[in-house]
Amino acid sequence: MRIYTRTGDSGETGLLNGSRVPKDDPRVEASGAIDELSAVVGLAVAHVADAASGDVLRSIQRDLFALGARLADPADRMEVRAEKAQLTRDHVARLEQWIDESEAEPSAPSSAWTASEGWGRWSSNT
Repeated sequence: MRIYTRTGDSGETGLLNGSRVPKDDPRVEASGAIDELSAVVGLAVAHVADAASGDVLRSIQRDLFALGARLADPADRMEVRAEKAQLTRDHVARLEQWIDESEAEPSAPSSAWTASEGWGRWSSNT
């Protein structure tokens, strides 16, 4: 399988339906951000100590793949063909439940830390 297209770079990229969009299109930016997040989740999976956390992270990664596929499919044809590409309110509820469970664990990082406290350290006159 080739990883290049030999079509040159006219500042556009192709979507699953064959349409072309500018590379600075918000859809392309979002797709890149999702790919980066998925890579970080994959790294976490590789280093997680317990199986349950690994299962949660793999589920999140599958949802990210589905979201990326949906972004690449402007006609929403994929959702009809592939149930695994569907993202529903149930997916959001499941993610929120995992977050709640994680924050309830005694080993979870303290929620008392805020961004302003962290930024204050860097905003001193140094």
